[in-house]
Amino acid sequence: MPQSKTGALLRNIALYIAAFSFILAWLPLVRSTFDGPGYEWGATYFGRGFHGAGMGGDYWFVLAETILALAILFLGFRRPGAVSTLLLAGWLALNAGSFAHGYIADPEALMFHGDTLGVHVNIGLFALALFGGALAAALAGAVLERGGGKRPPRFAWTRANTIALAVALAPLPLQYFLLSRSSGQELGDQAGVMLTMLQWAAIVFALGLDRKKPL
Repeated sequence: MPQSKTGALLRNIALYIAAFSFILAWLPLVRSTFDGPGYEWGATYFGRGFHGAGMGGDYWFVLAETILALAILFLGFRRPGAVSTLLLAGWLALNAGSFAHGYIADPEALMFHGDTLGVHVNIGLFALALFGGALAAALAGAVLERGGGKRPPRFAWTRANTIALAVALAPLPLQYFLLSRSSGQELGDQAGVMLTMLQWAAIVFALGLDRKKPL
């Protein structure tokens, strides 16, 4: 396999791992907006906690995370280059460093609690290995893609991307109906959470779709 194709493969692996992590931004953003003050969320980076209830508290944080996620994924999939590599590597390094700090300081703090779906797991070492490996893949991919002084191919936003994104966002009214009328543990709330997670996967698919013809 040519170096450029290997580099693109490594970049895509790192992008999909980053995309997976950003569900922890998209889900709180949607639920905070639709659920209202009854929904509470929290996130910690290097011991600094961010918390919100509805659109109060640190709501700006999940909003900024989501904007960053869309920028990283759009640039990484469609406009790979120095800026996209810097943003992607920065996000992965932030998470790898934060998990390393948390695991050393307080392993119990790395327990993930998804109360609506009844999920409680310790993600410490797994997350550290995941983000550390993704960071290595992103950096190695950038080096390989630029072998010989060539610029990685760029891809136009097409009609197929627009349609796929519209389909991904179409369930928002249904999500509002499900999430705003439930109290946190009801079937409607659980369905709304699952739909929101699937929606993020559909958004990621839309951003990366139709990359057969470089600009």
